[in-house]
Parts: sequence; structure tokens; C-alpha cells
Amino acid sequence: MRVDIATLQLSNAFNMVNFRFPQKLAEQLHLEAKTKNMSVTAFVAQLLREHKRKLRYLKRRTSRLARNDAVTQRLNKIYSKEDSSLDPALAKLQTRTLLKYGEWED
Repeated sequence: MRVDIATLQLSNAFNMVNFRFPQKLAEQLHLEAKTKNMSVTAFVAQLLREHKRKLRYLKRRTSRLARNDAVTQRLNKIYSKEDSSLDPALAKLQTRTLLKYGEWED
């Protein structure tokens, strides 16, 4: 199967980059840019910025989840050895307080 390749040159005041796309994708980029009243260069630059932002978000989120998982593992290790039950007097006081202020119903 032969795929025609189109080269798209993106440039701004600082640099110039050549991208090579399959012909059909290049045509779709041109059409989409035209419907948004943008140049192809601006449209592809916008796509790249959005992609970069999503990657940063996913990296931060993955890092945060990994930290949370590590904390959970440490807490599970501690509480597997230690009694974590609430003092009955404190539990009764908390329940009474919550019921009094309507935040929680029994």
C-alpha cells in the first residue's frame, strides 16, 4: 500500500519545523483549519499546545496518584499492627454533635 506524504512547514519568528504527514491527514488538517478560519500552521501549533498541556496534566495526575498510593500503603502497614478503633466515648460525642446540628442522620 502506497501512502502519499505531504510536508507541512511550520514557522514562527524563532524557528521553522517541517512535519511530514500522510496526504489524507494533511488534507484533513487543511480542511479543519479552514473551517476554524485559521492557517494550517496556527491550527497545528494549537493542536501541539493542547497535546502538550494534556500530557503535563496526565503526568501530574499520575505522580499524585502514585504518591497517594504510597501513603495508603504506609498507613495500611501501620494500621495492620495498631488498633485504629475510635474511643467509644468520643464516637458517642461525635454522633450526638452531628445529630444535634443536622449534618448526619442515624
